[in-house]
Amino acid sequence: MGLFKRRSAAEMEQLRAEMAAMAARLDAEDEAKAATEHELRSIADRVDAGHAATASTGDEVKAVATQLDEARAELGNQVKGIVMRLDAPPPPPAVGPDDIKAVRDEMDKLSRRLDDIDERVTSIATELAHQISELSGDVDTINAQTPPTDRVVDELRDSQERLASEQARYQIAFRQDLADLAERLRRS
Repeated sequence: MGLFKRRSAAEMEQLRAEMAAMAARLDAEDEAKAATEHELRSIADRVDAGHAATASTGDEVKAVATQLDEARAELGNQVKGIVMRLDAPPPPPAVGPDDIKAVRDEMDKLSRRLDDIDERVTSIATELAHQISELSGDVDTINAQTPPTDRVVDELRDSQERLASEQARYQIAFRQDLADLAERLRRS
């Protein structure tokens, strides 16, 4: 059952690479084994042919046999390690469907709030434009009736300054709201 768990492409590629490396090591060990067997046959032939076997030849055979045993043990350990990794459960997904839904809901809320702010700014800008238009009409009417006095000119300047300040406050508030929304989106 553990061999049939779903693995990511990266995990599968890593396992393929490990299997290829293991296959290459097995091939190398098979070649070494074949060379050792050939050497053993050669030694046996020399013994059978009447050549005197020396103590060092027996030591060489023992050394080769020890090396083969060590190589088999190492390959067995590597195979066990790969099997354990294949049997390990896959990592949990980083983001679940509930997380995605929560992010979408938050984005919808922010979008609605941005639309409300846009409506509010548009309404305020329209109202300010109407007030400026009315003020301009009043100035034209006053100017047509009588030439403006210093007091009237001062009142007009004060009114213009108040309107300009009000419009600047609305623009600053709007920009602050946009900056807050951008910060929230950045944190999400």
